[in-house]
Amino acid sequence: MRIFDANDVELTSPDLTVGKLVPDRLFVCHYEAVQEVAEQFHMAVKETYANGGHDMKKVIDVAYVPPQDARDEYEDILRYVPFTDEELEGRNKPNVLSLLAEALQPRIAPKPAPTIGYEVVPRFNLFKMAIEWDLIKIPQLHSAEGYDDRITCGLCEEE
Repeated sequence: MRIFDANDVELTSPDLTVGKLVPDRLFVCHYEAVQEVAEQFHMAVKETYANGGHDMKKVIDVAYVPPQDARDEYEDILRYVPFTDEELEGRNKPNVLSLLAEALQPRIAPKPAPTIGYEVVPRFNLFKMAIEWDLIKIPQLHSAEGYDDRITCGLCEEE
């Protein structure tokens, strides 16, 4: 899609730090209305036979033209609009959504050192709104007796 400024000059790489792109339409041309034209034709002899018969063919003198309303043709473009001074000041201030996203961003507990025979697996704690780590026993390295299936790290509460 092509990009134009306010004076209809095409831009190749607008600076989006000081302006924005707005969808717009550019006038291309105007088509006048067209009246309907009926088809005009005559019949001509295509072939004559010995018994006096004829094969006829239809010869079109004026082709049919369907009616069309007058219309304008437009091209979809993007219009580069520089920011106003108020918009530039507002872009530098934190908005409510960015402050809320920063406040709700989950905290990540430090990853514990791996223990031989256990795998470190992340787990999201919904109540604490934090990512915690679990040590899960790797079955191939342990016998079936004497081990819990799940051992939590020292940073997590016992379950």
